[in-house]
Amino acid sequence: MKRIPTPSEASGRRPRRNGERLRLYTHRVGLSNHRIVSIDEQSVTFRTKNGRTTTLDGVEFLRRFINHRGPP
Repeated sequence: MKRIPTPSEASGRRPRRNGERLRLYTHRVGLSNHRIVSIDEQSVTFRTKNGRTTTLDGVEFLRRFINHRGPP
């Protein structure tokens, strides 16, 4: 039976380096607590990276937060 290489072997990279790269994205915080300005029953207000304040409906905020991904 032909052995199928793992993604790290196929890319020619060492598995440890791929793990380190993955760790950079899995342990990043999508939105830190100090950027949340206020939370009420309907909405969440937070400060963006450029300093502006944005208010979103609670459902929309959670949708964006859960779908947040790091770069490929």
